[in-house]
Amino acid sequence: MTDSKAVDPKVKNIIFDWGKTFHDFDLDVHFNWLSRVFGIPRHHFWHIFSQYPNGLIFPYERGLSTRRFIERFREESAKLCVGRKISVPSFSDEEFVERWNMIIDPSPPAKERVSLLRKLKGGGYGIYFLSNTNQAHAAHIRGDSRRGNRFSRFKEVINLADRFFGSSDTDIRCRKVKPSQATKPECEKIFRKVLAKIGALPGECVFIDDTQEYIAVFQGMGGRGIHCTGNWTKIEYELYHAGVRWD
Repeated sequence: MTDSKAVDPKVKNIIFDWGKTFHDFDLDVHFNWLSRVFGIPRHHFWHIFSQYPNGLIFPYERGLSTRRFIERFREESAKLCVGRKISVPSFSDEEFVERWNMIIDPSPPAKERVSLLRKLKGGGYGIYFLSNTNQAHAAHIRGDSRRGNRFSRFKEVINLADRFFGSSDTDIRCRKVKPSQATKPECEKIFRKVLAKIGALPGECVFIDDTQEYIAVFQGMGGRGIHCTGNWTKIEYELYHAGVRWD
């Protein structure tokens, strides 16, 4: 094990991705519901939501309102129904959002991950989340006051974090993007915005994400990166060897 003298005083902040890194999600949960409601196979909805670059998820994660997101889905799904000569089903905006939020794993956050956040916080590190996420999911994770903070299982996590940065936040409104999909300035834009908000240099931060391409962008800016493969013992090991200490 590395000696404790190897602590790196330059590392001051840990930035975690959310989905598939800190907590899981499953888009198929929503696609399954749509398939039942519309009575057609779920794969017909993939291009409407997730086909890059025109899927509705991408502008939604850059700040498109939930109301407009649902309106655009109704417009696109109506075309799908006309093409298949089936009736457009009826569902409320509230039901759509409730089903949309079911994408997020309903389990409580993993205890050992919350424990690590506590220890890092106790060690004086800044704790941040940076997620490609939309208005509804960001509200769901933070605890939407308009719904009486009904979604509270992440309360401790959000309180431990200095901030949860959502790509759809009004002062962010840009996504993490892969170098194969955008120019270097476009790829770096969200990181530069977040670093400015934190008041930190790239080299003062460790960024943890399940997407290697996003990590490569941050490393190219002079930051440190850890690829999350699902094993948090590995993440703790790599944090330790990056000079981060908690106990």
